[in-house]
This record gives sequence, structure tokens and C-alpha cells, in this order.
Amino acid sequence: MSAATLSAAPDPLPMRAPSRVWWGLEQVPARPGPSVVAMGVFDGVHRGHAAVVAEAARLAGSRGVRSVVVTFHPHPAVVLGRRLEPDALVSVRRRTELLLQAGADDVLVLPFTHELAAEPSEAFAERVLRAALDCRGVVVGAGYRFGASGRGDTATLQRTLGPEATVVAVAPVRREDERCSSTLARGLAAQGRVQALQELLGRPHRVEVAVRRGDRLAVDEDGPRRGTGVDLDPLDAGAARLAPGRYRARVLPLGCDVGPVLDVDVLPSGAGPALRVLTGSAWVLAQRGPLAVDLLDRLDGATGPGGRRDT
Repeated sequence: MSAATLSAAPDPLPMRAPSRVWWGLEQVPARPGPSVVAMGVFDGVHRGHAAVVAEAARLAGSRGVRSVVVTFHPHPAVVLGRRLEPDALVSVRRRTELLLQAGADDVLVLPFTHELAAEPSEAFAERVLRAALDCRGVVVGAGYRFGASGRGDTATLQRTLGPEATVVAVAPVRREDERCSSTLARGLAAQGRVQALQELLGRPHRVEVAVRRGDRLAVDEDGPRRGTGVDLDPLDAGAARLAPGRYRARVLPLGCDVGPVLDVDVLPSGAGPALRVLTGSAWVLAQRGPLAVDLLDRLDGATGPGGRRDT
């Protein structure tokens, strides 16, 4: 075959830079490139949050720039004294993973402090969005407020970033007749309605745990003896409360996607949900690192207000 009959090799596809997580503004590169920003706390990364991140990714893609999520830790409500405990639906590390899975190219985690809370909204938008992130567009949830006394809104963003910037407020995502929110998610967890919670989150609710090694309970080859099990301690003492009861859960080594489905008891606890594995104890004890417990179903009959079943 002559060289003339050979078709030209296609141009290589442009390489997309790998995703980045920045723990503070000081980690952001001096020239990170233009971006579209999704901004919010995003505790839980439920379906409403995912819609905001997806819209930012869509807008960024249409402009050929990167999508960046700006989120905050610790939770502003805790720092400002509006809530005594975090009641966190996910750890901040897990939150960054979920935000990247939802479509973000990069995630910036800003430490939330009293000083940040007191910063005027225009100054925050200029310092973080315009100067640090070269922001060309912002996507937030409907009614989102930021800055000192919560005075910043979409009009503030448009005014600060200029008429060439696109500012979008995403309409709420609803589950039946209720707006998807972190408050609703915490309520469902506290009631043990894990199937309804899974529908709201778009995935099973996860508790990250460590196997308690100090006192291994008796385990037969076929599993634990009656009344025994393996205790699991939450990695995050500020994790959202779960209704005590018996659940079916998939248990995974943290960072893996495969693991057995086991029966798990959630025990009364004052500092994050304490769990006890009732089946598969030998497998659990063989694991060397932390575990993820994805709650799939309530086995002892979860009910909501008025005896409502978990739907």
C-alpha cells in the first residue's frame, strides 16, 4: 500500500487536567484558569446539590472552562452557634469525592471562621471568585445567601463579577411534595427511613467506621453466636444521628466498591452512630482498615410520624 492511500492520523483529543481538591485558598495556583463556580455548603451532596454542580459543569463545558465547587468546613451553622453538633451527613473528605463525582473538575474547601462570616459579600466575591478563581459564571441554589449577615445574593454576584458573567440560581429538586434539603435528609436518618433517604441522596446513606479491636467477641466459623457481633465505631463523632434499630447494609473497605451485604444494629449513642455487625463477623474482623457501611433497608420496621412506613 502506497503512502498516498494512508489516511492521516486524527488529531489527538485535548488532554483534560486531572481533578484537584484545594484545602484553603493558599493551595489554589496563581493562574488556575477561568472557571464557572458552584457555591454552597453542600452538606450531604443530595440530589438538589448535585443539580447545582451539574449545571455548573454544563455551563463550564459550554464555555470551555473548568467547573469549580467552593464549599465550606466546618459547617457555618456550627461556627455561628446555630447548631450545637455538626450532624454531618458525610465527612468533608467524602463530600469532596461526591462533588467530583457530581461533575466538578475542582473543589475548593474554605475554612469557615468568624472572620469569613463577617466579610462583606462583595469583598468575598471579589477576593475569592474574581481574583483567585477567575470566575466567569456562578451557579447557586435558589435563595442562596452569603457574606456578612447573609446580605449577598445573586444580584450581588452579578454586580461584582460584571455583566459578562453568567449567574444562575437552580430551582429546588423535590421529592414527592418536599424540597430536597440537608434538613430533610437528617430527619429521615433520625427516623431510620433509609430507603427514603437513599431516594433523596441518590445513593445509600453511608457511615464510615473503624472496627473495634480491643474486645473481639466470640465468632464461630459460620458467623457470630447468638447475642454476639463486632462493634464498629464511627470515624466522625459529629456524624448525623441514626434511629437505633436493625438494618441491612453493604459493608465495604473504605475506597473499595465491593463488599458483602450484612445485618447491622445501630445502637443508641451520644456521639455519632455506633454500629454492631451481626452477620459476617469473621469477614469484618479480617479487614485491616476503616470500613464504609452503606445502609440499604430497615429490617425491624421503620416508621415516620404517625406510623408512616419508610417510603
